[in-house]
Amino acid sequence: MRTSKPGKAPPLRVREVETQIASHHHRQEGIIAPSAEELAGLAAKLESVWNDAQTDARLKKRILRSLIRDIVADVDDKAAEVVAVIHWKGGVHTELRLQ
Repeated sequence: MRTSKPGKAPPLRVREVETQIASHHHRQEGIIAPSAEELAGLAAKLESVWNDAQTDARLKKRILRSLIRDIVADVDDKAAEVVAVIHWKGGVHTELRLQ
């Protein structure tokens, strides 16, 4: 994507961003997706990792960010509850009702 006129060099910032994008794409080429068995093995260990005293809040936040796409919250005035819908990255949705 070029933002400059034909025959003119793009601004320095554009070239920097293009270089960063190209570098990112190059790094992604070597990444191999884990197999279903590897993912199942990680999922089986999740509870023990989460509850381990050496697991800090930073790691727990990284785990959550890798699993959750977003959370939408609303108020149900009639039930006097906050309704939170978790949109998981795999496409599943979970509704939580909090008083």
